[in-house]
Amino acid sequence: MLDNKVWIPPTAVDLMERICVVGHAGSRGHRGQKATLESIKAWCWWETLAKDVQTFVSSLGPALHATKPNEALHFDYLSMPEDEDTQNKYILVIKDDFSGFVELIPGKAADAETCAQGQVEWFARFWSGDYLGIRAKAFYTLRWEPPHRIKVAVDFIFEFATQT
Repeated sequence: MLDNKVWIPPTAVDLMERICVVGHAGSRGHRGQKATLESIKAWCWWETLAKDVQTFVSSLGPALHATKPNEALHFDYLSMPEDEDTQNKYILVIKDDFSGFVELIPGKAADAETCAQGQVEWFARFWSGDYLGIRAKAFYTLRWEPPHRIKVAVDFIFEFATQT
């Protein structure tokens, strides 16, 4: 402990990176550099903290923020205890960046196929534009071709994606 904060040793690089991920993308969403740093500084410290947070947040590229509904979607999976009746054990979370509207879709697998189906269902209900930016955390790669009746340009931006 250092000034009532957890001290992170300089050799714990993996831990520092994980702390940056949680500080940036925790329960309050994808925060900027200053908010990420303040969040982390509140409870821990290491010598290169400010520089590391700046490097980490800068490496993510420009933030994607929508200016109209369905211009940018965020999605990820939650894992839950398996439902005995349906055998569902994942929830696909889809969030419209502009409105903050969230849809939860239960499923048996956390895979690209299930996610693509969820996207198609979202489009069928809510989409009316000609462009869609998608921020995904769930997959390292995702191949998806929208049905031909949906004329849409899709950009995928992957944050904190890990290859499984």
